[in-house]
Amino acid sequence: MKRRDFLLSVLPATAGVLVILTVILLFFQYHSFRRNYIADIQHSLGTHATLVTLLLQDDIARRDVATIAEKIRPFHKEPLRITVIDELGAVVIDSDLSALSRVSHIERPEIQRASAETDNFTIRYSTSMHATLIYNARRLPNDWILRVSLPVNAFDDAFTEAVAAILLALVLGIALVLALIFYIFRRIRPGFISLQRAAQAIAEGQLNTPIVLPHSGLLRELSQSIATMAAQLKGHIATLQHEKDEFNTLFNTLREPLLYIGNKGEILHANHAAVQRFGESLRHPNATIETIGLATLSSLVEAALEELPLEAQEISYNDHGVSYVFLTHIARLVHENKPNLLLLLTDVTDLRRLEGMRTDFIANVSHEIKTPLTAILSTVETLTEMQLDPANQARCFDILTRQTTRLNNLVQDILSLATIERRQANAVQDFRRIDLVHIIEDALADYHDEIMAQKVAVSFVPDPPPAVFIMGDERLLEHLFGNLINNALRYANATRYTVSFTETARHITVHFSDNGVGIAAEHLPRLFERFYRVQKERSRATGGTGLGLAIVKHIAILHRGKVSVTSECNVGTTFSIRFRRP
Repeated sequence: MKRRDFLLSVLPATAGVLVILTVILLFFQYHSFRRNYIADIQHSLGTHATLVTLLLQDDIARRDVATIAEKIRPFHKEPLRITVIDELGAVVIDSDLSALSRVSHIERPEIQRASAETDNFTIRYSTSMHATLIYNARRLPNDWILRVSLPVNAFDDAFTEAVAAILLALVLGIALVLALIFYIFRRIRPGFISLQRAAQAIAEGQLNTPIVLPHSGLLRELSQSIATMAAQLKGHIATLQHEKDEFNTLFNTLREPLLYIGNKGEILHANHAAVQRFGESLRHPNATIETIGLATLSSLVEAALEELPLEAQEISYNDHGVSYVFLTHIARLVHENKPNLLLLLTDVTDLRRLEGMRTDFIANVSHEIKTPLTAILSTVETLTEMQLDPANQARCFDILTRQTTRLNNLVQDILSLATIERRQANAVQDFRRIDLVHIIEDALADYHDEIMAQKVAVSFVPDPPPAVFIMGDERLLEHLFGNLINNALRYANATRYTVSFTETARHITVHFSDNGVGIAAEHLPRLFERFYRVQKERSRATGGTGLGLAIVKHIAILHRGKVSVTSECNVGTTFSIRFRRP
């Protein structure tokens, strides 16, 4: 900083301090000088009073006024004033003839305090002398009082002149200080205030706050520095904000739960997937890993914070009766020499379910194929090794026919299911506009003989049914409705079969209802699983493959629809297939 600018900053304060110190010093010196001056006068007055007492005490004892007047005549023009007062307070004689008073002095302070002591002094303003005097009054043996006084105006006059000169200097000093203060408050202070407000606004994040640059002086370089700093800070913050936005986007775009955990197990940040899976409590400032309520996960985090080896592990999580399986991935990060953790929970529930389904499917297919193959092999072995009569041969051929048909149906259903699943992977389907009622009527016609044999009454509600159109695959939809009809004929033992429709602005739902034996509630959630049978022995006896309703489900999904079932034992069952309107 330049010396000139430094002086401009400190001079008003220095000048103000000097003014204050000068006033204090003047006040102190005034009282010191006055105290010393009064002490000198008192000493001189005491000496004079003693001499005058010695001079006049005999005459006063005789009350010889004429002699006393003659002796004090030389003091008529002197500053020393000699006054003799009788015991009643009347002035007997006074060396200052102009001040001779006939008024009683008995009430005067110095007369009241008069005694034989020599250091009895009183300072007061005299109305007769029109000046401030210092008095020494002594009471003599005949009760007359000898009062001696000296004026103190000489010091007061000299001090007044000195004070006037000093006050003039002080006034000039104060004027200079005021001029400096005026300059600083009008020229420098506004710049400081503007710069302070701009700096405060920048500190509060308002980085676009303009900074006024003075043309010259103390604040120009400082304002330029702050403006440069603000521009650089704005650039750094923009970069950090961009990086933060990218991080948050990446963090929250992940479809898997991701948690950032502090060194005490506190959850510092949780992405949207984690909040959706484990609840809004993860966003609470005091949330910890225990908030999730998984003891296994808490143990893994605790072990990771203790810097034990990190290994991916599977954990199970139950959410309101629904079980999930997560594969944990933990990365250890160091922040301020303390370990923090990045925890990724990969949902492998569907993968494990699919693996289980694949295993079950292979086991079920093997079991389903094994049964007819065993029967076929046994029958062939019987035919080749034994000589059978025509009746037994006919029975063996019948077994071969039924088991081969059963095996063929199983293979066809597996191939159909595989084809449907393969088509589900295609984003675009080769669908066309078809009439659902026409498809249902064709499916019913395929099972006309079975319907007539079981004496089942089939009806539409309303009858005739309205025209219902959707976009779909005619062959697959006929397969879907055929499986539902076949399922009802095999297992429902119904006498009435009703087809009805409900429509909304976006959906069309087809309902297949029967008045058969119904299905127990515990079987309904698994009814559309592959190879799941409500009555296993009866299904095999009737030639069922256990894939009919699974095929129904996947054909509905392929058409962006949904199949559901409601049933009550001994009342009946309703299958509902909801399709989107074209």
